[in-house]
Amino acid sequence: PVPRGHNCVNNAMDALSAVTAYAQEHGAEFHFGTTVESLVVDEGGAVTGVLAKRGNGSTVLYNAKNVIVATGGFCRNADMIDEYMPDYSGVYTEVGVGCTGEGLRMGLDIGADYVGHGGTNGILACPVEPGQSKLISNKALWINSKGERFANESGPYDYILNAALTQPHHTVVDIWDSDYETYLEQFDIHGCARVYPFENGAPTNMTLETVKGINEGLLAEGYIVKADTIEELAKGLGIPAENLKKTVERQNENYDNQVDPDFGKEAFRLSPVRKAPFYGVRTSGYMLCTLDGITINENFQAVNEEGEAIEGLYVTGVDSGSYYAHTYPNMSTGNCCGRSVTFARMIGKALAAK
Repeated sequence: PVPRGHNCVNNAMDALSAVTAYAQEHGAEFHFGTTVESLVVDEGGAVTGVLAKRGNGSTVLYNAKNVIVATGGFCRNADMIDEYMPDYSGVYTEVGVGCTGEGLRMGLDIGADYVGHGGTNGILACPVEPGQSKLISNKALWINSKGERFANESGPYDYILNAALTQPHHTVVDIWDSDYETYLEQFDIHGCARVYPFENGAPTNMTLETVKGINEGLLAEGYIVKADTIEELAKGLGIPAENLKKTVERQNENYDNQVDPDFGKEAFRLSPVRKAPFYGVRTSGYMLCTLDGITINENFQAVNEEGEAIEGLYVTGVDSGSYYAHTYPNMSTGNCCGRSVTFARMIGKALAAK
């Protein structure tokens, strides 16, 4: 509901490097190039270690009193998305390439309970190179591929993402006119109609002239459609012209009346679409993390379908389910960061005290 953000000075490696160094100073070992393939379970059903494969193809058995699953969910596993989250099949993601669901699968293979609503967390983005552009403004008019408005463009991004990804082809089209420069005056949670280039993982400060120049470059590359009439714009975007004309007329009517009876958008964020040339860009959502996972109890232990704790198996991060009550959470990027770090630390303290 309000603009906010969180970042490291440079990028996520700041945090990862700090905790890695701390862990190594206290005796932790990191085995890279080693893929865990299955959990090891004794006759009583307790987890006693993992079976893994090294980069050279050799197999290694790690015996452990306890195993913590923290493998980052399954955004990168198309088959699991199809199985557990079919509404999001084919949705783009920028998460780490290793988030392919092995931890969840290994838990399910030994009888852990699965919980979730088939939802995801993510954000809207333009179809350009990852991390390069956010041409999404909550002052613009957003329509679906049918040329119809479908949501309050200034809603919280989790609501917007869910609304966008339920549209045909997971597609949203941003429409604005030649007064789009006024959108650049306001920062908001959707990124505004500005381009954010990234240096070392952090957004750089840009002048209005720089932003305009990059927008012109994206226009030349075909990412943005520019037209002198609404009909031409609709043709360039491949959407029904009559529907777009009606939607634009309704948008201008709402702006003139300074009220949005359709979706409740704030008056100060309503913008007209009157002054040629007109612009449009196809956008969509991308997944930041999956929300479903292994059911855990209050001690972060994995439980089976009968609700019984699986001895020796703990789950944290987005591999653990039963954290969110709805298909899409509220502002869960910060929530996911907080719960991943906090839960993992609490598990470590509890196990160290045994």
